[in-house]
Amino acid sequence: MRNFLACCAVLATVGLLLLSGVQAYHQGGDEMMCWDGVSGDPSSTVLLAQCPPNYRHYWVTPPPSNLTAGHSALVSWELQIDFVSSVVPDSNGFTMPHSNLHSCVSTVPFCTPSSTGDLVTTTPAIKTQIDPSGLMVFEANLTLNLPENRTNTPTVFTTIAHTYLLVEELVEGVPVVFRRDIAIGLLTTVRPDETETTLDEWAMILFYVLAGIALGVTVLFLILVLALHSNKVIRYSSPLFLSIMAIGAIIALVSIFFLGTTTDATCVLREWFFGFGYVMLFGALFAKTFRIYKLFANSEYKVIAIYNWQLLVAVFVLEVILIIILAVWTAEPFRPSPTKSFASNGIEYVIKCDGDSYDVFVGVVSAYYLVLAVIGLMLAFLTRNIHTLFNESVWIGYSCFCLIVVAVITPIQFLIDSDPTPVFVLRAVGILISIFFTVLFMFVPKLYRVAKGGVVDLDTMRSGSQGTSMVGGTSLGGYDVNDRAWLRKGRIRKKVLSDFRGLVTEGSALVKKHDTGEEISSSDTTRLSSHFKSLAKIVFRSTDDGDEE
Repeated sequence: MRNFLACCAVLATVGLLLLSGVQAYHQGGDEMMCWDGVSGDPSSTVLLAQCPPNYRHYWVTPPPSNLTAGHSALVSWELQIDFVSSVVPDSNGFTMPHSNLHSCVSTVPFCTPSSTGDLVTTTPAIKTQIDPSGLMVFEANLTLNLPENRTNTPTVFTTIAHTYLLVEELVEGVPVVFRRDIAIGLLTTVRPDETETTLDEWAMILFYVLAGIALGVTVLFLILVLALHSNKVIRYSSPLFLSIMAIGAIIALVSIFFLGTTTDATCVLREWFFGFGYVMLFGALFAKTFRIYKLFANSEYKVIAIYNWQLLVAVFVLEVILIIILAVWTAEPFRPSPTKSFASNGIEYVIKCDGDSYDVFVGVVSAYYLVLAVIGLMLAFLTRNIHTLFNESVWIGYSCFCLIVVAVITPIQFLIDSDPTPVFVLRAVGILISIFFTVLFMFVPKLYRVAKGGVVDLDTMRSGSQGTSMVGGTSLGGYDVNDRAWLRKGRIRKKVLSDFRGLVTEGSALVKKHDTGEEISSSDTTRLSSHFKSLAKIVFRSTDDGDEE
């Protein structure tokens, strides 16, 4: 009953405080609040419009603005008084009989020690003796828990540091002992204990197994290419660049194993492994395809030599561009690192790789990958009519289509980044589609042709026996214009003109010798015969497969 009367007396004077303009803790301010009452008579308690000037109550280590439910925070506060001589000890002999922390849900209009039913936290009272200097320092561990009806909802609390002492003052010449209460307060938002949303273990195991299978198949393809490098199908497909493609695919597929965990190391390694392997795979593929295009698109029949080292330099340049981008991205201050990303409820969170300008670098790298895909589509279009032994345009087109699909689904991960499982699945599927499917498209048809054994030797290839020329519709007298021996000696047109001129010149010389009665030697007939045979070989190429050029 006495506490109830005290509470009513305090609340009755709150209006006076509001009118005074003092911004105390119940109004979001930082002013002290004081109330006085005759010791032993709670009904006499009166809220003061302003604390006496000889009191200074303030925070040293204030309550945190945000606190997780059930967690503790060390809080400290000080009281400075200038009237030590007027302080009266309590019944237990303490000149500082009480100082502690109280907390109420902020919906309580005015949190005081008398708010018995609304108090959430009350720390043990500190009892001590006042220092002669009048300065007292207190500290306590503040622990706040959410109300039972709001266990999953962030809640704002008012925490006050409350101190009282007994002071003797003269009232109309009569000494009266007053209980003087002083309080300061701050607001603290208490959140439910954070819950991490983790990657589904079975999804991780599934894609680790799939990545392992893809790696095993790719390694097998690499071994077969090295073992069958002298086979004509493999030899005509540039075994060096097939090997580089397989190695690049292996490096890129390893990046899947860095997606399952998020650490400082994996945030960097996943980008380096995938990027380096991706550029190596597609750089080698496009480089060797470019060589085929330059050779068979040579309408002037000039001798063109494109060496492996020149193509390797091109692949190296593509890698250097990527290395520069990744080096800047993974260096300070842009280096991606594990970062908590909270859901809208402020409770659930995921740990993901993030950093300064992270989205910008993702866009730059993705644009670079997309440029390579566009180059691949262009090369696929330009080489679409080349003989099937060299033509990889269909498979390059399929690979680039896979890259475009991945480019479309990649942004989806930014829309569902509150759950790591679908993000992991999308990334792993993207790598498997873009990398492993490309490996299948590039290697399976070649190895199938090797296993089938139906290999055509370029040295004996004829359009008459094959039913098609190396470049669709381009032939001369039944002779394949892209026969390798003729590519090595020049071009057909130059050879035809040379032999025709020789035939005319030698024939004219023989006719002249015959008319003038000069002796015709065997060497004269031999030269004429050689030109004739050469022209006949062009026209009737299919009749003499064993001849050397």
